[in-house]
Formats: sequence, structure tokens, C-alpha cells
Amino acid sequence: MRYGMHRPKTRVVWIALIISLFFFRGAEAAGVRWVPDGDTLVLVGGETVRLQGIDAPEVARDDRPSQYYAVISRAVLQKAVRGKNVTVHKAQAGRDRYGRLLARVSLKDGTGLSRFMVEQGAAFAYPHPDQLDADLMRELLVLQRRAIRQGAGFWPRVLAVSNQESGWVGNGRSKRFHRLSCRYGKRIGKRNRVSFLSLRDAFEAGFAPCRKCTPWPVHK
Repeated sequence: MRYGMHRPKTRVVWIALIISLFFFRGAEAAGVRWVPDGDTLVLVGGETVRLQGIDAPEVARDDRPSQYYAVISRAVLQKAVRGKNVTVHKAQAGRDRYGRLLARVSLKDGTGLSRFMVEQGAAFAYPHPDQLDADLMRELLVLQRRAIRQGAGFWPRVLAVSNQESGWVGNGRSKRFHRLSCRYGKRIGKRNRVSFLSLRDAFEAGFAPCRKCTPWPVHK
């Protein structure tokens, strides 16, 4: 009889343990060793993490100069994580094509770094079909539109480029936009083709620039 009385309690404990493992198995705390740019962290253990859902201006690499705001973007992220442990929530997508771990990363107070960087105008929303996180992308787009309206970070100078162009074309499937002269833009089929009159229109619609014909200004 006594065994029978304790059995339900034991079962409840095991169920609670299984539930906790299910929810937290993809999260781990870690220190940050290095910040290569505004969307990437190198953890103390050596793992390189790409912040999910965003892209930041590219820092100088090989023979390419830094893009506008790249150094500032990196500094913003460095300041946010300096001396702190971060919590890494692994994404369903696993890793990007460079082998970096795709993940949501947050501070101890719950601040999500992807959201933080977009709010500061130090990174932009970067939708990717492999990332499978529609809720995060919707949140980032709301924050991006607000940052654009407020003229945060890099937005005033970047959006001024639209004055030099007659329009842009986007791919509704990939969520990338291109210059009208871009060979990749010219390949977009009518079904997926979206036209934008300005860069602001493209960014506010949730599209990100093509890397081959990016309108991003270089550092000056």
C-alpha cells in the first residue's frame, strides 16, 4: 500500500524532469571571447555564433574595405556583452554555410541581442528561409521600422542612397532586393518579382540587400 501511495509522486517528478529537459536542452550559458562584427560572437569555448535573424555591416576583410558603420556596429555589440555571460538558444537551422552556429542569444536580464542590435540601428533584419523562425522575424521587422522612423544608427546615411537610384527589385521568395542592373535581380520571375521605389520601401517590407549588388556605402 505504501509503495502504491508514493508511485504517483515519483511519476510526477519524472514528468517534470522530462518537460524541463525538453524546454532547456537547446540553451546554454557561455562567456564571450571575441566579437568579430555586429552579428557574430566567438564564445570562450571556441564556438562561433551567428546571431539569428540579423545582418550587420561587413568589417574589412582581405582586400575589401569596411562597410559604413561596421566598426561602430561591432563596438555596440562588444559593449553589450563585455564582461557578461550570454545564453545561447540554438536555432532549428543548426549552422550557416560557414559553419557558424545559428542561435538566439540573450543577456542575463533577458535582452535578446538580435533585437537589441536592430533597435540601435546597428544591424538590419535578415530573413532566411532556413531559419524557420517567423515570430522572431516579425518582431525584428517591427523594431526595424521604428529604428528607421527614428533615424537610429546607420539608417539616415544608408537610406540616402535611394536618392541616387531609380528603383529596386525584390524577390518575394528569398526576401532579397537588388539594383535594377543586378544580374540576379534580372533573373527573378514575374511571380516572385516585387518592385520598390526606394531603399526605405524595401527595408520596411522586410527585404534585405543582395550581397552581390549591395547599396551599402563603404566606410569613410
